Amino acid sequence: MMDSDLVSLGSPRSLLSKGTVVISTRRGQVLSRDTILKDDHLVGDINGDLEPRICDVPNFRRVKLDGIEIYASAQASAPGTAAVLTILGSGPILSYGGGGGAAGAGAAPQQKKTVWINTREEPLVYLNGKPFTLREQEFPLRNMKRYTGVDAVRVEQMEARLKTDIIREAAGYGGLLLVHEEQGLCTSLLSHPPFNPPPL
Repeated sequence: MMDSDLVSLGSPRSLLSKGTVVISTRRGQVLSRDTILKDDHLVGDINGDLEPRICDVPNFRRVKLDGIEIYASAQASAPGTAAVLTILGSGPILSYGGGGGAAGAGAAPQQKKTVWINTREEPLVYLNGKPFTLREQEFPLRNMKRYTGVDAVRVEQMEARLKTDIIREAAGYGGLLLVHEEQGLCTSLLSHPPFNPPPL
C-alpha cells in the first residue's frame, strides 16, 4: 500500500465521515477491500453464574479432567490474559514492595507451566490491549468463511501480515485507524501506537 492509495482526510476528524470510502479502498494483503477490524471482546451473553469473575475475561471457568486443570473463556483482553496467567502462577511476577512475602525475602516464586490454546480459525490482533478480528464489512457478526479449516501456521502468517497492514494504514492516517465495535457497530478511531498515560 502506498500513501497515494489512502483516502485524503483533510483532517483526522473527517476519517469518521469517510469510513465507507476508507474500507472500500483498503489495499493491504489481509486488511483488504471491504474488510473491517471488529472488536472481538464479548460484551453481551456473559454467564453470570461462572466463578471466579475476572475483569476482561468473559465466561472464565475451570474444569478438572483426569487430574488436569483446564480453564476456558471467551476472547480475553491483553490485561485480562495477564491476570489469568498471574492467578495461575504463570504470569508476570509483580512486586509491590513491602519485602519478605510468603516465599521469603529474595526468593522468586516458582512459575507454573501453562499452555494457552486459541482455537480461532481467523486472524486476531490486539490494539491497545483489546482483541480485534477481521470481518467482511457486509457481515460484521460472521466469521469469514474463507478461513474455515485453516491451520495454525497460516493463521499466524495472516496475523503477521495483518499487523503490517494496520501499521501502514495507521501511518497513512496520522496514527489513526478505523475500527468497529460490537455494540451498535459504531465506527471509532484507535491511535497507533497506543497512548500511554503517565503513571498515577
